[in-house]
Amino acid sequence: MDDLTIRTGQAELIRARAVGRWPAVLASLKAAEALRPTGPDEVRQHTFGALDEYDRELTVRLDAVPLPGGRLVRVFANTTSDNHVIQLSDQLTPEQEGPALAGGVAELVAVRWRADTGAPAVRGDLLDSAVVSLEVDPARMLLSERDYSRLGQLDWLAAQAADPALDQRAQQAARDALLVQLDEMGLQPTSDDDRQQRLRKNRLLAVQPRLSTAGQRALRELTTPLEELPARDAQALVEHRARLREPALVREPAAVREPAVVPAASGSLDGRDLATAAAEAAAERDRRSAQTVGSLREFATGLPPGDLPKVRLMIGGGAALAGRDPDLLVVDGRGRWHVDPIPGIVQSADQVRHLAESGMGDPYDVTGPRERVPLSAIQLWEDRAAVRGPVIDGTARLGIDDAGRLIADIRPLDGSEPIRVAVDGTPLVATGVPPEIVPGASRWFPTIPESLAAVDEYLADARTPEAGAARGLLRELRDEPGTAGAALTMLNGVPEVTQARAALRAGGIVGAPLDAAMTTLEATDAWDRARRELPGRVLIGDEIGDGEYDPAAGQHWLIAGIGGGAIANAEIILAGNPQATVTMVGTEAPWVLHNDAQYSELRRLHDRDVNPEASGRLRTIPDKRLGMVGTARTEDGRTVVRMLDDKGRALPDATGKPLEGDVYVGCLGRVARTPRAMDELRAWADEVHGELQLSDDQQYLGYRVSCRKGDAQVEVDVTGAASRMLPADLFDARSAALVAELGLVEAPPESGNVAAGFMATALQASNRARQNVPRAGRPHARGME
Repeated sequence: MDDLTIRTGQAELIRARAVGRWPAVLASLKAAEALRPTGPDEVRQHTFGALDEYDRELTVRLDAVPLPGGRLVRVFANTTSDNHVIQLSDQLTPEQEGPALAGGVAELVAVRWRADTGAPAVRGDLLDSAVVSLEVDPARMLLSERDYSRLGQLDWLAAQAADPALDQRAQQAARDALLVQLDEMGLQPTSDDDRQQRLRKNRLLAVQPRLSTAGQRALRELTTPLEELPARDAQALVEHRARLREPALVREPAAVREPAVVPAASGSLDGRDLATAAAEAAAERDRRSAQTVGSLREFATGLPPGDLPKVRLMIGGGAALAGRDPDLLVVDGRGRWHVDPIPGIVQSADQVRHLAESGMGDPYDVTGPRERVPLSAIQLWEDRAAVRGPVIDGTARLGIDDAGRLIADIRPLDGSEPIRVAVDGTPLVATGVPPEIVPGASRWFPTIPESLAAVDEYLADARTPEAGAARGLLRELRDEPGTAGAALTMLNGVPEVTQARAALRAGGIVGAPLDAAMTTLEATDAWDRARRELPGRVLIGDEIGDGEYDPAAGQHWLIAGIGGGAIANAEIILAGNPQATVTMVGTEAPWVLHNDAQYSELRRLHDRDVNPEASGRLRTIPDKRLGMVGTARTEDGRTVVRMLDDKGRALPDATGKPLEGDVYVGCLGRVARTPRAMDELRAWADEVHGELQLSDDQQYLGYRVSCRKGDAQVEVDVTGAASRMLPADLFDARSAALVAELGLVEAPPESGNVAAGFMATALQASNRARQNVPRAGRPHARGME
């Protein structure tokens, strides 16, 4: 069976035609007249370079992908790195392709201009015939980015209508589309009403200087009263207006029109400063949480013995609250952005400008276009969304009680007694990213339970008394600190294990299940021992991000990894301890980091390999494959941490001595697993299956887990960041590749975003709320038969 993919032949054709017409589009647009094309990028496919009027380099990658909600073009404008992406819908008709691309270019130019000039973001559209009561001062007229997109479409259509290289039929089709576009922008005379005439005049004043020569000529010729138009043009306009009067089910789109931006229901500051608004929202959430806890307890006391309060349930929240159903009880630990010590998310307002479409909040309400969005804004938006229905600040675990009911045990953060509820319907779990992997653990079996299961399977095949006895002892072990060491002590005395491992290593065989499992046990044992030996000085990255660490624990910090989590933790450490130095070691920083608003700036401030005038407090050592954590005793009797490679050898520092530090932080990626809230439920089940959930327009909504025991079956939906890493025991490699591909569409690396990040999660939640989530089944991905 072919790989799952969202790529279709039609999408490839649309992208190829966009690449081919790129020079012509730039040449036709007034908005792009200051851009000087420098040709295709030598490394990145479908990417073009240009210089602007200030000789700044920018790149634009073109793509054709599934877009949500009937959208025809989406622009990821990154005014920090100046690497941009224009995505065309893979459902475009040939007639829509040129206008959509031209509109995308004009929108991109408008975003860059606004960032350069400091002009405010404009959410209301001027150039929309549906707007009939806008009072505009011509001297202070501001256009939205959608307005600029429409101007780009006008310029392209005007150029096509006048292009002598096109045949008469193609020229007339462009002219017809131009008439429709002018009408939909409210530029055609339609009323004798003084207010409408004044609004149309103001629109014309705003549009005329922003159009190309061809666009201005078309504006003069075609914005006359209907009776003064040439007969062919008048007929086209009359037919268009007749189509608008048809029922929506039979009407065909006549021009490129985008869905309106959803108002940011959770984001308005109502004239208050951000700190005040965030504090008020937090207090209201505290009050609502206490109220919900009290109401549930009171309701439970009135039930017959054995009965439980029955609720529809969402466990977790964060950015997934953008799609919050007010009828669901939200139980959320109020973690991540509510406890992270960094000043803001790693994206700027421009980089997350599509966040407003989710209804979560508008980044331009709280910061400048190139400034990082402050955490207080994220907290404000989440808290306001949370209280749109019943909410409890706390954690919850799903399970099956003695009566066979799907239940949730809720532990409020206020420390009060747990509350047990019966779950009505399919619960939704959005508890955020899964836990981080222990340094040196195998990616095949990254956890203790997975490793013990792999060893147990090997021992079962051995069928010896020693193997059988070892299996019995393994089953008694629990997933807790010290388990790995206990397991190794036992397994190193089993000949079947030691001999097999020796044979595998002698033969140079890497990745065999037994060896991978034992590698994880050894790495975890080293981790447990180091944490016991150096309490507070051997940390997993999430402990830094959650504020569960002492900034004064040491002066020289070693971070295993140079990805997004590592650089975020480096920023926290450097801010928390002004005397600290940080050395990050790993393979290489992913491309997305070079495009966000944090990584390059932090290195410019502190890494002398980037900036000779930097503080020197940050050093990055790339191209290293790391193994487990190491410790050593110095000559003066101190215990230090060491960076070890994947062969167990100490990595050298700049002087050739072992790279050592006071504190070790592991940031080497995450474990692909179902959320911990489901652990008891999965342990109950004899069979567990997973199914992807995709919307009709190919947007990834999460996955559904079905747990069965005998005739009983319960289902759980997983969404948000928790859904971005598919558990390998439930999904095959093709499904994981599909979800990764969709993630790169929803959060292109050039945008500075990741699929598990705030904006992509909020948009996923709004897509989920917008669409009836399909019942778990085979995904609708193209290529799956």
